[in-house]
Amino acid sequence: MSLPIHDTPLTGSLTMPAPRVGGWNEALSAALIPAPGSADILGRLRAPGVLVVTTGQQPGLFTGPAYAVSKALSARALALHLERRWKRPVVPVFWVPGDDHDFDEVASAAWLSGDGELMRATLDPRAPDAPLTPMSRQPLGPSVLPALEAFEQSLPASEGRDRTAGWLRRHYAPEQTLAGSFGHAMAELLGPLGVACFDSTHPVAKSAAAPLLIRALRDAAILDRELASRAAALQAGGVDAGVPVGDGAKRVTTRRGMRVMGAS
Repeated sequence: MSLPIHDTPLTGSLTMPAPRVGGWNEALSAALIPAPGSADILGRLRAPGVLVVTTGQQPGLFTGPAYAVSKALSARALALHLERRWKRPVVPVFWVPGDDHDFDEVASAAWLSGDGELMRATLDPRAPDAPLTPMSRQPLGPSVLPALEAFEQSLPASEGRDRTAGWLRRHYAPEQTLAGSFGHAMAELLGPLGVACFDSTHPVAKSAAAPLLIRALRDAAILDRELASRAAALQAGGVDAGVPVGDGAKRVTTRRGMRVMGAS
């Protein structure tokens, strides 16, 4: 089996965002998931003139699809590039959207065994009439244990297997939530690389986001028209807009694209 790797070079010019008043919102520090390297990351976020590159991915079993990690590493690579170009600190931040409630989409994992066979593990399904509990409140349950066992037994004995299995077992336990296990596993993996993991369900994150969400609801009609106009311009230039817009829907949702912004 071969795995294709596609280079995605930056296109166009990158313009440094205009300076903003203030800096890192200290209240948000509580929403950073603790991990090795967290203190150094927080110190960089507090630096004058700091910028952040953000990306993220919905929580998943055993960290979900491989591109969840590659997105975080891409954000790190972009942050390093911008830091060298703009001569100011740029911190990569990985957003963990624990409000996602699509259990069926994130409750399974697939991997290649030691002999190249495609393996798959799935948590016990929720009852059809179960409430749409967000992943920040959805326990993994006991079925995660045979899933961990299947993963470990499918690979030949090696230091790499043991370290990976140990890392997953530290975070994916029956009493842990899907978002919590995902966030802490990603934080342990990415923290030493200088990537912060941010818990979007933390009360301080909710408080900080509330004014923006209220504004988005208030200005929904204006935003809808602007998005429709932008989508039309993209399509006229032969570019797929990516998502349907202009349908009158309110744009209050979780976004997982990569963005560059000031830390304030």
